[in-house]
Amino acid sequence: MERAGAFYLLKRNYIEVPEGLTADFEALAVYVDNWVRLGLMDITYDVEAPHQPPAPDPYVWVQQRPDYPKITGEGVVISFDKGLLRVTDFGRRFLRATT
Repeated sequence: MERAGAFYLLKRNYIEVPEGLTADFEALAVYVDNWVRLGLMDITYDVEAPHQPPAPDPYVWVQQRPDYPKITGEGVVISFDKGLLRVTDFGRRFLRATT
């Protein structure tokens, strides 16, 4: 949300949840922070998921989530940064060692 040259961070770490599954969206954001902190995952905002029309935009689900901010008002703009969550090499080795 931006207002008069300022911005407010409303949500962090949105993750697409497969259709038919339920999720605690607030907990997911904390999980992602912890995975990154532990070095298991990496978040980058300098690369986006590939999009080749006529395939749907890979980020269309973001605004359809029930917890997406719905704030209205004059001059209010809601936007989000597109990025990727990737497993690190350490994360892959950790997964192999624990499964």
